[in-house]
Amino acid sequence: MAKPKVNIETLIKENDERQLEVWLEYGFPTGKKTLTVLEDLAQEPKHNFEQRGLARMVLGWAQVKLANDGHGNQTPEERLASLRSIGDKQGNKDTLRVQYLAIGKSIDLPGHLMHFKDDYSPKWKAEEVYGRMDPIITYQGTPRKVTIGWEVDAPDEVSAIVAGRVGDLIKFLYPVYEDSGPSHAGTGTMTAAPLLRISMVTNRVGKKPSSFMGGNTGFLIAVDSFDIEKYTASGEKFDVKRLPAGGILPIKYTITIGGTVFHEDAKPGWVWTKDSKNAVSVSFGTKMGARYPYGQRGAVDTYRTPEQATGGAKTGLPKGSPGAQADEVGTDSVLDPLAGTVGILAP
Repeated sequence: MAKPKVNIETLIKENDERQLEVWLEYGFPTGKKTLTVLEDLAQEPKHNFEQRGLARMVLGWAQVKLANDGHGNQTPEERLASLRSIGDKQGNKDTLRVQYLAIGKSIDLPGHLMHFKDDYSPKWKAEEVYGRMDPIITYQGTPRKVTIGWEVDAPDEVSAIVAGRVGDLIKFLYPVYEDSGPSHAGTGTMTAAPLLRISMVTNRVGKKPSSFMGGNTGFLIAVDSFDIEKYTASGEKFDVKRLPAGGILPIKYTITIGGTVFHEDAKPGWVWTKDSKNAVSVSFGTKMGARYPYGQRGAVDTYRTPEQATGGAKTGLPKGSPGAQADEVGTDSVLDPLAGTVGILAP
């Protein structure tokens, strides 16, 4: 696919004709050029601050023009270069990865985590009965909701790139429609809801990236709140970049995403299994198992087979371990290694 080009002289005349003389004085290229040429100019180390500033300004004009002309899509090389340019900024050490499942597209937004709220709300149905001091309570389920605060630094040279990626993230909040016809009139029939998979990739020096939220795969979420704080005044400072051609762009974004997390396994929870000899195994019934929900191994022992649970010869569990103790007492016990038996679970 051929890369779109802009006529640099025409572009400068349309936005600020006074800058054309300075552009020519610097010996910068003229004629039709791609965005890559302008990006290289804006980052060329041998150019001074004023030269790079002028190149960045013209680059911003070019990005706006191409987007308005219907050439907003980046090539794979441009996408990779723009991602690296954002990630190189001091505050953007990690990456928020958002996937739109229905359309098979994703967006990476470098930045850093500001806050992460994970809310689990066990639901019970209470029924008051005459003559009983306590209600009859029936368990309903444990829904999970999360709220993520994500901050992105977008200084002058990458403000337009970040604005484009944030715009993509906003587009991910809308559903998928079947086109109603060649005229694109109307919305047509909705075919998919905007379900997203979100994860945070932590970049570690000398090691492979690791994910914090939802283990290796992230979590599936129905977003019900999305807020962006773009323009913040601090004293006399206003966190924006003013474009010479008019308009402003933020140089810092604080994005808050909240919603309900789906338990993708059919039955998350503790699973007890007995063999023919009444030996018991216990495990947490999700694909992540003992590593649920953050991908890290917990301190509570879980067992996949009765032999493991009862400390059989096949596991080599030492006498006195939780699995061996369960066999010794002859009950399905939940044990605290420091305080002894703290509860009994009926089979």
